[in-house]
Amino acid sequence: MIVYAPTIGEHNSRLKNVIERPRMAGLKPKHTKCVLFRQDASFLGHPNTPAGVKTDDTEVKQVVDWPIPRSVSELRSFMGLTLCYRKFVPYFAEIASSLHQLTEEGKKFVWSTGCHAAFNTLKDKLSSPIILAIPDFSPLAGPFIPDNDATDLAMGAVLSQKSANAEVVIAYASRQFDKRERRNCTTRRKMLALVYFLKHFPPYLLGKPFKVRTDHQALQWLRNFREPEGQVARWLEYFQDYDFDCIYRPGSRHANADALFRFLTENGNIMLFTTSVGVTWAHYQLNDPYISSTFRR
Repeated sequence: MIVYAPTIGEHNSRLKNVIERPRMAGLKPKHTKCVLFRQDASFLGHPNTPAGVKTDDTEVKQVVDWPIPRSVSELRSFMGLTLCYRKFVPYFAEIASSLHQLTEEGKKFVWSTGCHAAFNTLKDKLSSPIILAIPDFSPLAGPFIPDNDATDLAMGAVLSQKSANAEVVIAYASRQFDKRERRNCTTRRKMLALVYFLKHFPPYLLGKPFKVRTDHQALQWLRNFREPEGQVARWLEYFQDYDFDCIYRPGSRHANADALFRFLTENGNIMLFTTSVGVTWAHYQLNDPYISSTFRR
């Protein structure tokens, strides 16, 4: 149990109320297990500080020092450890897609270059300084803002909140599409991403108006679909529980939820497009007999 407040006076008042409730039931907290007037505390495995929620340095060191897995069981152990911190990593599911595929039943364990890249990327992401803001539920607090996006392989979202000076990140969330979901068209994948993340963040979003930002223009008219049927109709019915509008934001301004900076091949291997690749493309384009004339005009 954590009791917190912005001032000492308010903290003492809240602490008194919390202590009196158990006494009404004949219970009392054990003083040797109580720590009072701390500026930081570990809660649910994460250090909570005035700056926000951080990753645990001890467990992050375990991730960084983890050797290359030699079997499915070792890989599952590594993934189990990193999954505890997926809310700190944007597009965790997409980064880890090749590793998840390797743990599938009946899959031969072959450690590819894509798996190695994903393994190191997760280590790098978790070893970087990561601080998530603590959500503010006070009446005068700024609104929560979910940004979501979907690629061919996975969907991801960023839950932010407007504070006095900036927009701060509360949590990241992501998951992979299964084989059936990957066959959906773009609009359906974007809608499914929205459904999933509304279900993922209900404590922040239920009962308050908010705006969903998306880079898919069709979602602006989400509630105007004519004669929806089947799955889409069920999704639209679920949306009725929430008071929100979809706001279109072009991909160039949707960087916090957009996966366009990261391309994946069909087998889930991560490909990083560097300057040298761009130079190579330019060379071939200028020497291509069909399109070179376009550049010389």
